[in-house]
Amino acid sequence: MYALLQACQGDRLDPGIKMRTEVDSKDSLGYKIPIHSDFLIAYSTVPGFFSWRNTTNGSWFIQALCAELKANGAHLDMLTLLTFVCQRVALDFESNTPGDVKMHQQKQIPCITTMLTRLIKFTPK
Repeated sequence: MYALLQACQGDRLDPGIKMRTEVDSKDSLGYKIPIHSDFLIAYSTVPGFFSWRNTTNGSWFIQALCAELKANGAHLDMLTLLTFVCQRVALDFESNTPGDVKMHQQKQIPCITTMLTRLIKFTPK
C-alpha cells in the first residue's frame, strides 16, 4: 500500500540558506536551498515500536546495514542501500523467545526519513 499526503505540519516558514557555487569566491553565483535540505535519518524501527537485537550478533538493523554496505556499498547509493536494509530486517529477522509468547516471533521494520537533494555514494579507496 502506498500513501502520499500533502498536509501542513505546523506554521513555521522556511526562508532558505544562501549557498555559493564556489566556496571561497565572493564573485561566485549563489543559489538558495531549504534550511532542512540534505538530511537522511535512518531509525532502526518505526516510532512507538521495539527495536530488536541478538545478544551475540547485535541489533538487527546494524547487522543488516553492515551486510548491505559490505555487499553493495561500493556501487549503490545510500538510499538504495537503506531500502535493502529495510528489506533484510523485515524478511530475514524474527524474534526467538519461545518462553515469552508476547515477545516470540515478532518483526521489525526500519524507518527512513530523507530530505536529500542528491545521491550519497561511497567511492572505493
